[in-house]
Amino acid sequence: MSQMQDQTLEALVRAQLDSALAGCRSTRQCPELEDRDFLFEGVVRVLGAYDSGRAWLQHQREQARAHIARSTAFDALNSTRRHATVAEAAEVLQRNLVRALAGDGVDHLADFPELADWNVLATDGHAVEHAVHAARDERGRHVADAGLYTLDLRTGVTAFLRPVAGDGQHAHEWPAFKASVQRLRPASRTLWVTDRAFIDNGTWDRFRRQGVYQITRLKENMYPIEEQPLRFEGADPANVGVRRFARVRFHGVPGFFLLVDFRDPETGQRYRFLSSLPDTFRPGLIAWLYLLRWKIEKLYDTFKNKLHQTKAWANSPAAAATRPLLVSMTYNLLLWLQHRLRVDFGIADDKVARKFDGHLAQRTDAAAASNRTVHPLHATTLPRRMAQMSAQFIRCVANHLFIPKPFRAILPAFRAAQWAYL
Repeated sequence: MSQMQDQTLEALVRAQLDSALAGCRSTRQCPELEDRDFLFEGVVRVLGAYDSGRAWLQHQREQARAHIARSTAFDALNSTRRHATVAEAAEVLQRNLVRALAGDGVDHLADFPELADWNVLATDGHAVEHAVHAARDERGRHVADAGLYTLDLRTGVTAFLRPVAGDGQHAHEWPAFKASVQRLRPASRTLWVTDRAFIDNGTWDRFRRQGVYQITRLKENMYPIEEQPLRFEGADPANVGVRRFARVRFHGVPGFFLLVDFRDPETGQRYRFLSSLPDTFRPGLIAWLYLLRWKIEKLYDTFKNKLHQTKAWANSPAAAATRPLLVSMTYNLLLWLQHRLRVDFGIADDKVARKFDGHLAQRTDAAAASNRTVHPLHATTLPRRMAQMSAQFIRCVANHLFIPKPFRAILPAFRAAQWAYL
């Protein structure tokens, strides 16, 4: 039986955070609010769906759980030193969980051997409402707080890259993303799956010499100046829907890129994908990975509608970067708990699996009625697909976080939450 069974849920969460904090260099002693408590209370605030920081502090006091002074809480949120600590802890936690999940055999891309030893990351921008006292832009309008997140398509772990816009300042995602990529030094080749806002062929041509590659969609106004058709195996199930595969070159860029003309067998919709990958990759895999990029939209749906993170907490640059780091850490802890429930106690989110199976069956029937087919990879990759996290599971974690009982005593609640919808 798992060693988790004799610990409280709070102790389990704190242990993961403390382990991440142990790898940080920017920690300091602060009797008013220790770094470990600042991290933990940040997770509590994300889980609690509080309307404001004051609502969070009031709930703490009235539940007799903690008594943090308002000035202490907001000074910590706006502290550049605290932000550095949270950023370090988030990175360590991400690495720890990726390693733990991979060690348990979690690999949503296991069906594609050419991706072995690759980092495969989706990225996109995500915005929330500005804070109450945010500055306005030159036209007198408020600017949404926006930043870049990543989603590891192999394990499902997320990370916050960096802020992009907010507090009266507009900015484009591409410069922020480029600066982040140049800062990262991955141990293995990295493939970024992005939308068309991240197209810059000259930069991606340079990036691939550093082992960094891209998959995106071709812009309608992009026209290659040279094209060389490439052969592909049409009988390969991964290549279903591929109509054309070619090596192309664009004006002013010395290197070649891959162009995949793809028609979705289920809807008939046409897509044109562009990639800086080597031409040893199957064109259907390039198309499939781009379609998997929509998983990051499901992640943002979880942030918005299940964790209720729809508004910035404060206006300072430190706060703008700290809140999304805490959101990503909270999500990753939830992902870890969900994984441990399944591996250690046999409690999987069966209701979500049944719902997806039913939805896929409906899609299959609807496609057949129109003389179309659902892409075969939906079925072949089904055992390893990345499932969406249910609100019921998240509420169960929030509701039991401070119950002073060993984990084994609250397993029935998790089993009920994972088996059927209320």
